[in-house]
Amino acid sequence: MLNKKIYSALAVFFLVLMISPLVAISLLGAKGDAYFNFILNISIFLPLIWGTLGVFFGMIGVKGLVRVYIVVANLFVLSYYILITFMGIYGFQQP
Repeated sequence: MLNKKIYSALAVFFLVLMISPLVAISLLGAKGDAYFNFILNISIFLPLIWGTLGVFFGMIGVKGLVRVYIVVANLFVLSYYILITFMGIYGFQQP
């Protein structure tokens, strides 16, 4: 039972890691933009990796509504980052 709580806590941790650049941009302005650029300079796929890990740990975490909320929240933010990544890679190419 303790392992499942740890997995759920890891899923929430990865969810917070995914949300933090978006919140930083909206609340901190230029400093938040620098934080978002720092994360994307490490790898453009880093938020996608965090989201995948969050979904994985959420699926093996505590059962019940907690699992549903964690997985749905991770999938929602992960789909947002997939859209941003897709637009960044394919949408902004010059003809």
